[in-house]
Amino acid sequence: MDLQGHAGPIIECSTCHTGDLGVTLDGPHGMHPVGDTRFSAGGHEKLAEKNKDACRACHGKNGEGSVLSRVATDRTLTKDEHGNKTIHLAKGELVTCNLCHKNKL
Repeated sequence: MDLQGHAGPIIECSTCHTGDLGVTLDGPHGMHPVGDTRFSAGGHEKLAEKNKDACRACHGKNGEGSVLSRVATDRTLTKDEHGNKTIHLAKGELVTCNLCHKNKL
């Protein structure tokens, strides 16, 4: 709770890592930054097109979500690069592809 602002396993990248990890899958654990909601604002589609299995590992075979894509705390995701459209997720909800666009996995 003291380190990341919510109870449970350490999941927030900023708990251990500093700086901008970017919209990439090149992080130290081979996944996108958790807790950095810029990832939802765009750019991740090109990553998904190149390696759909990387997305499927956590977000499910068809992007429908899995236990690994549950949010650990309430989050607000931005759907576009201008911050005009947002989605609010409560703790425990699944992050799925169809929250923002057609399911392409």
